[in-house]
Amino acid sequence: MKHSFLTLSLTAVLAISTAQALHAQGVQQTHEQVSKALGYVVAKALMAEDTLSPGVPVESHATGFFIDRFGTMVTNHHLLEALGNYEPSTLTITVHMGDIYASEKRPAEVDFLDATKDLLVLRVRGSFGHKFNHVRPDFAYQTDITLAQTPVYTMGFPEGYSYMTGDGKINAFDGPSGHLYLWVTNMQFKSGQSGSPVYLEDGRIVGVVKGQERGFAQNNFIIPFRYVARIAGPGYFGPTEVVDKSTDDIIAAMKPEPARLKVYGHVPSPSVERRTVNRTFERANAPCTPSENLVWGVEAADGWMIDTSTIETRVVRKAAKALFSGLDAVSEKAFQLKAKLENAGDCVRDPSGRVIDEDVPASLDVGVTYTELREVMVPKQRLLYEAAYDGKAVALDVLPEGVTGVKATVSLGGNMEIALTPGDGNPDFGIIAKGNTLELSPESGWLNRLRQMHDRREAIG
Repeated sequence: MKHSFLTLSLTAVLAISTAQALHAQGVQQTHEQVSKALGYVVAKALMAEDTLSPGVPVESHATGFFIDRFGTMVTNHHLLEALGNYEPSTLTITVHMGDIYASEKRPAEVDFLDATKDLLVLRVRGSFGHKFNHVRPDFAYQTDITLAQTPVYTMGFPEGYSYMTGDGKINAFDGPSGHLYLWVTNMQFKSGQSGSPVYLEDGRIVGVVKGQERGFAQNNFIIPFRYVARIAGPGYFGPTEVVDKSTDDIIAAMKPEPARLKVYGHVPSPSVERRTVNRTFERANAPCTPSENLVWGVEAADGWMIDTSTIETRVVRKAAKALFSGLDAVSEKAFQLKAKLENAGDCVRDPSGRVIDEDVPASLDVGVTYTELREVMVPKQRLLYEAAYDGKAVALDVLPEGVTGVKATVSLGGNMEIALTPGDGNPDFGIIAKGNTLELSPESGWLNRLRQMHDRREAIG
């Protein structure tokens, strides 16, 4: 009996070991497949003119991954938000193919976005007929995952690493208040890993890495992949064969572009307020006094900073041996004006000490002009949402805090674009903004009528 029990035990151990080996092999194969679909995304731009540092270059990084062979890449919208208040016309996006240090780099353009869900879909340029390595075309649903049990994996480019894999579990299907769409995971994410894919052992995509909860390192968030499919539209991925702009090839359409919905809003944005400050400093000494070194301190007002490049000084008035030495200890918070006063001649005194011939007293007036700056929040129009549109109702349930002046446009390509604003009386399309929620409720058949109008205009034109 002991021999028989020992045989059964060894068989069970071997079976478990074999299963574990097969599981590890399957995970490794999936990692290899996903690694080929990764890209290191670099966004660059120049700061806008109304910022504290106009024209200064800024840069941000993230991970992205291809989801089809046509160059459709998914990453986080905060790749752009991290640039700050930049000039949109200067924005360039470059994808390092497969590795931070990859020699192959390709330009990319924004295709779709949802700032409310922190998602950005890029179109990466490739030579005509180029096929991109990509992840599995199907994705996992909530029903495919058991909380705290189903293993999930990720791979990306944390800051300072060529790439890194990780694993963990999904702990909740609801994020914190105001971000209920997020899923909570116990995987740890680092700067630069935003936009990484989260996937199952079989390679199906679960979601997109968003980041870590501030003050609670154990909680990290991912965005369920279904939201990517929602903004790009079912079956959208790969609408065109994209070619390198440097060639004379044309873009060969694979299927018609879908209608596109864009939502704009005025969002509080950092800007700069400027004011010019003029000040005059005066000093005179008395007869028969020794030389005097002067230091006048100039400080920025509370909440303001000095633009040191704008400081200008001038001597308004001087007498005797007055000398203005210039600036010292210049910073954004303060600077100093240095001068020296020395009377001309000597005081002549009689034996009793009484002055009988006075010297010429020194005096100096110095003027200074400089610009003070402070950062203020002003509402600026931002594109909050751009998606493929199928004519159905849309609800954006988490608009950025403080958003005002919401409006939307629907286009079919070319110059065919319909602008919509709340309360405009459009009989076909209703748009309602309630706090941080936006609802778009089209009437039945509205999009078809728009398409017919578009087609008739093309035929006439």
